[in-house]
Amino acid sequence: MKGKCSAKYILMIILISLFTTISYSVYANVNKNVDKDTQKKILIINSYHFDETWEAQIFSGIKEGLSKEFKNVEYNFEYLDSKRSTLDLNEIKKNFTSKFKNQNYDLIVVCNDEALMVLNQIYNDIFLDTPVVYTSINKQDLKLGENLEEHSVGVREQFLISNAISFVIKTHNNVKTMNFMLDNTVSSKIFAEEIKKLQSKYDNCKFNIIQCEYINEALEKTEGNEKNSVNFMYGVYKDENGQIIDRDTISTIVYYHTKRELYTWSESWLNSVVVGGPIIEGIKIGELTGDLCYRILNGEDVNTMYDISNSSFKYVFYYEALNNFSINMKNLPSNSIVLNHPSVLKKIPMELKATIILIIAILTLLIIILLLRIEYKNKLYKQALEYENLRTEFFANISHELRTPLNIILSTLQLNDMHLKNGEIVYKNDAIYKRMDALKQNSRRLLKLINNLIDITKIDAGYFALQYENINIVEVVEDITMSAANYIERKNINLIFDTEIEDKVGCFDQDKIERVMLNLLSNAIKFTPQGGDIFVNIYDEDKWIKITVKDTGIGIPKDKQQIIFERFRQVENLLTRNQEGSGIGLSLTKSLIEMHGGELEVKSEIGQGSEFIIRLPIKECNRKCVVDKNTINNPQEKINLEFSDIYDD
Repeated sequence: MKGKCSAKYILMIILISLFTTISYSVYANVNKNVDKDTQKKILIINSYHFDETWEAQIFSGIKEGLSKEFKNVEYNFEYLDSKRSTLDLNEIKKNFTSKFKNQNYDLIVVCNDEALMVLNQIYNDIFLDTPVVYTSINKQDLKLGENLEEHSVGVREQFLISNAISFVIKTHNNVKTMNFMLDNTVSSKIFAEEIKKLQSKYDNCKFNIIQCEYINEALEKTEGNEKNSVNFMYGVYKDENGQIIDRDTISTIVYYHTKRELYTWSESWLNSVVVGGPIIEGIKIGELTGDLCYRILNGEDVNTMYDISNSSFKYVFYYEALNNFSINMKNLPSNSIVLNHPSVLKKIPMELKATIILIIAILTLLIIILLLRIEYKNKLYKQALEYENLRTEFFANISHELRTPLNIILSTLQLNDMHLKNGEIVYKNDAIYKRMDALKQNSRRLLKLINNLIDITKIDAGYFALQYENINIVEVVEDITMSAANYIERKNINLIFDTEIEDKVGCFDQDKIERVMLNLLSNAIKFTPQGGDIFVNIYDEDKWIKITVKDTGIGIPKDKQQIIFERFRQVENLLTRNQEGSGIGLSLTKSLIEMHGGELEVKSEIGQGSEFIIRLPIKECNRKCVVDKNTINNPQEKINLEFSDIYDD
C-alpha cells in the first residue's frame, strides 16, 4: 500500500514538473519572438476633443510606460468630440470605415465611456480581432459584443463621489444643498445615477443634479444660499454661441454666481477657485493602461488577461481656494496634497519680516559699497597697467634711441684702436690710454644696460623669442667659462671648472645660455675677494642638466635671497663702487632660464659665499630656428660687454 502511494506521489511530481517546463517554454518563446525594434501601430480613440487635459494625461502615462521597451511606436489619434456635439453613430461608422478599414493596428486604446460604446458598435465591421485596451471606464455594467469581449481588457475607475460627499459633510456641518454641476455626456449620466443612489444615505441634505449643455441654464438651476450650499464641478458647458468654455472660466462664473465653495472629484477641474477633493490622477490611470498595452505588445494573449479596477486616489486641494473659504488645513485628511502652498516666509510675523528686510537692506548696501570699491580698484589697476605699458614702451623707445649713437661711439673707438695698432695714431702719454680704456669700458657698460632694458621690455610684451637649436650644452658652458678664465685670473681669483659628463645635446639658445653663464660669473667676480675661488660644475640628471656657479664671496642674507631676482632690486650694504650693477642682470637671467623650461635658485650664507643652481630640461628641437644676425659671435667681445660693470681695484 505504501509502495503504491509513493509511486502516485512520484508520478504527480513528474507531471507537475513537465507541465511547468512546457508552460515556461511556451511563455519564453512568445516573448522571444517579439521584436521590440519593429514598428508598432497604435490607434487611440478619445471620447473628447484634442486639448482635453484628462485624456492627455492618460496618454502621457501610456507613452512613458511603452517607451522604455518599444522604441518605434506610431500613435494615431481619433477624437469623438462628445462634449461639443451629439455622437452620430452612423456618421462615425462611415468615417471610421473610410479611414481604418484597410489599416492594420497592433493595438487599439479607447479612452472613456463614449469611445468604448462607439467601438462596441463598430468593432466587428472595422477592427475585428484587433486587441483593445479601454481605460477610464465608469460604466460598470456595459455589455460588450462577444468578439470585443474576447479581444479586450481595460482599466475601470472607482467612483469617488461618495468620498467627496463624506468629506464635504465633515467639513461643513450646516450644508443643506449640494449642487452637482454635470453635463449631458455619458460619464455625467453615469455619475448622476450614482449620486441618486447615495441620496438615501443623506436625508438632511438635498442633492441637486444639474445636467444641461449651456452655462446660463446650469446657473439658473443652482439651489441653496451662500450659507448652506456647496457645488461639485464636473460638467463642461457651452456659452450662448455654442462654444465650449474652459474649466477655469466655468469655475469662476459658478463661484461668483453662488458665492459658495466649489469641490470636484476630477483632476481636470483643479484650479485656484475650486477647493479640490478626492482625485484620481490621469497619469496613474495611464500607467496602468500602459502596463496592459505593454503585455499585449509583448505577446501575451489578451483573452487570458483581466480588467484592472483602479482604487487609488489622493486628496488634492488648492491653497488659494482653501484660504478664500477659510477652510482650516488641519481639518484636511491626512497625507493631503495642497497645491500652490505659500512659502514659510508668508507665515513669519510682520515685525520679524521688517527686521529681516532691514538686515537684507544693510547687507545689500554693504555689498554695493564693496562692489563700488572693487570697481574703483579695478579702475586703478587698469590705469596702473596702462601706465606700465607706457613705461615699457618708453624704455623700449629710449633704449633703441640710445643704442644707435652708442654703437657709433663704440665703432669709432674700435676704428681708433685699429689705427693705434697700425701705428697711424700715437698717444703722447699713458694717461690718454687709460682715458680711452675707461671710455670703452663705460660705453660697453651702457650698451649692456641698454640691451638688458630692451630684452626685459620684450619679455614683458611677450615678443622675446629664443633661437633654439640642438647643441652640446656641456661644450657651450665649458667654452664660455674658459674664455673668461684669463679675465678672472687677472682679478687674482681661482676658477675651477669640472663636469661629470662630456656630451649632453639638447634644444637651447646658445647665445642666451652663454649670456646667463657670463652674468652669473660676473656676479661671482664682483663679490669674491682676491685669493677667492669660483667653481663651475656640470651634473648629469638623465633628462635634466644641472649647472652650478659657486663662489667664496661675502654671501647673501637668507631674508634677501629672493629679492635679488626681482627687477631693479639690489641687496643693500653689500655693494661698493667696484661692484656696481643695475639690478636687472639676475632678473633677466632667471627669465631666460625659465623660458627654456628650467629653474634658477640660490643657496648662500653670510661669509661663506653663494651658489647659483641652474636646472635645464633636455629635449630635442623639432626644427632649427634662424639665428639672430645681431648676436655677437666673438666670445671675447661678449666677455668685455658682460664684464663691463666690473671695475679694477
